Amino acid sequence: MTAWSSRSSRWLTGRRDGGSAAAAVVVLCGVCVVMLLSVALVTAAAVGRARAAAAADAAALAGAVVNSQGDGAPCAAASRLAARHGAALTRCDVSAESVLVEVSLPLAGRGVELPWPARATARAGSLP
Repeated sequence: MTAWSSRSSRWLTGRRDGGSAAAAVVVLCGVCVVMLLSVALVTAAAVGRARAAAAADAAALAGAVVNSQGDGAPCAAASRLAARHGAALTRCDVSAESVLVEVSLPLAGRGVELPWPARATARAGSLP
């Protein structure tokens, strides 16, 4: 059977599936891209949350040290240390024994900033 006769017999039998694999590959590539973007967003959120938690812990400890020494404003110290971590102090409650802070950290990476920030809360000081 020659190449010409095999092509004509496919045309005669109605099997015209040329190009259907290309459509399946395009759809599969689209699904892979969406999945990779989803994984990247979840990873960015997890890393941002960990960075925000570290900033909150450090800020709470700084505030607690200043609070225990009694020689300054604990919230100002917490705010300075949060800023060093790239976070903003959004809440600071000082009691006689402890300091409670909440920080907000913008989620950004490689020139892209996500629309929601990572938030974390920490408390430091003596046990009640």
